[in-house]
Amino acid sequence: MISSNSSPNPKSSGSVGTGIIVGYSADVDKLYIITANHVIRQGINEATDISLEFSQLPLEHYSAFPLRHPVSNFDLTVIAMSLTSLPSSLSAALTLHCLARLKI
Repeated sequence: MISSNSSPNPKSSGSVGTGIIVGYSADVDKLYIITANHVIRQGINEATDISLEFSQLPLEHYSAFPLRHPVSNFDLTVIAMSLTSLPSSLSAALTLHCLARLKI
């Protein structure tokens, strides 16, 4: 689950959505997740607080940040988070899953 708040109003509840892990880079310590742009950006406002929750670790929250510009025609954007912020067992499982899905 992805939750974000792009509103300057602290009482705003923000947005909630889901994402798909699309890759990782151990060299730069990043896990990449694709999600709906409207979850991360509302108009010209970009989320300042993005929180991730993995189904394998319910109630654990991890920080993420948006990358570059969204693919506006498709309402998609990519967010990233630090691999080292995850428990090593989950980090290893996620990177193996990415490798398995990308195997040709």
